[in-house]
Amino acid sequence: MTAAVVVETLVKAAIVILGLLTGFAYLTLFERKVQARLQQRYGPNRVGPFGLLQPAADGLKLMFKSQAPPAGRNNGREWRLVSRRDGAARSPLN
Repeated sequence: MTAAVVVETLVKAAIVILGLLTGFAYLTLFERKVQARLQQRYGPNRVGPFGLLQPAADGLKLMFKSQAPPAGRNNGREWRLVSRRDGAARSPLN
């Protein structure tokens, strides 16, 4: 394969992925607007004209959201009982 073929493939893949992500973001916006109309409340129309920038605002919020773990977390040491033929055995969840 030549470099041109690799670059062309990567560009096509990026176009498809970005198109799908954008499409799903606007389908989510449409769904939120329909649900708001059904529930007789304001929908996501606060960002940009007619709320068209709401998916971008949601994405930015998700990127900058805090990733702090819960205070009482057990650091992955949770156990569960697993049924066995010869009794119950303890095994980790992860």
